[in-house]
Amino acid sequence: MKDTTDQKAKDSEGIKIAQINSRQGIAIAIISAVSGILLAIIGQGLFKPDPPLKENSQHWLKIINVEVDGFRDELNSVRVIAEVNGHAISYPTRALWAKIGPSMSQEVFPLAVGPKYGLRFELLATGAQTGYVARFVSQNVITYNDSQESINGVYELYIISDQALRGETPMARVKYAFLDRPN
Repeated sequence: MKDTTDQKAKDSEGIKIAQINSRQGIAIAIISAVSGILLAIIGQGLFKPDPPLKENSQHWLKIINVEVDGFRDELNSVRVIAEVNGHAISYPTRALWAKIGPSMSQEVFPLAVGPKYGLRFELLATGAQTGYVARFVSQNVITYNDSQESINGVYELYIISDQALRGETPMARVKYAFLDRPN
């Protein structure tokens, strides 16, 4: 008889533990559901999706020509590095250097599609006689958005001296076009 009483007590205790565990599980499920609903309601105001891109938001960058002041004989060839949204584009693509002048070959580069375009340039210039390579830079970032129509621009650059000092006045310019059609 004692065994039966002990067995009933153990069974009763097991049922109580199971009931507590099932109640805890239901409480956790309710808390989780309410938390999820609250986070969804609160999160709607915090996370805004990027604005939709316009239907034809592909753009191109065209390098038109380069001017360098004061180094007519020493620096007669250039390499242009355009940085668009952190991605480097190098002109010319089929040669190491391009001769400076009004009849420089122009080149058009497709840009990755995005809602905005941050554009900046660097310039390396050299001369066949000297072998010296000058570096021209600027921290200026020009921003265009995806609805921007074609526009021509001039980007001014400053020489960096041998002592790593930036010049006071711009001594080089990159003439470019930001295009909404690849023409």
